[in-house]
Amino acid sequence: MKGAYLVPDGWHFKSSTKGDTLGYFASRENIDSEGAFLVGMTVNVKRHLKGKSVKKAIQEIIRGYARSGTILKFSDASQDPFVGSVLQLDDGITTMHILLVGNPETNTLYIFMFEAPTREWPKMWHDFGEVMFNQLLIDDGI
Repeated sequence: MKGAYLVPDGWHFKSSTKGDTLGYFASRENIDSEGAFLVGMTVNVKRHLKGKSVKKAIQEIIRGYARSGTILKFSDASQDPFVGSVLQLDDGITTMHILLVGNPETNTLYIFMFEAPTREWPKMWHDFGEVMFNQLLIDDGI
């Protein structure tokens, strides 16, 4: 990934590769023993997209999210050389803060998503998610 994000003390970390996508997970629950998590950060990296630009991929992903829940917040997250958007989504069960970032020069897409059950969202976002998002690092060479 050539990037970094914080993993809170006591949380679990897992990485995986599925096809061309690199996946990284920092979660309160242990994914290996529980099979899933309720609170945590997912990072997916799709390197060198084929067949579409990162801008188009970001637009398609946003449309998909809009169909799956209520967008609570939305804004541009572009910062040279990256293009991107940030949104907060509530699907009625889970609230998610999603940062979609693309590097047009390498056509690499990064999807950062912090999620928690909606009933736990304010505390989990304040105590963990916001801190993790404020400390993200991405290498623009990838």
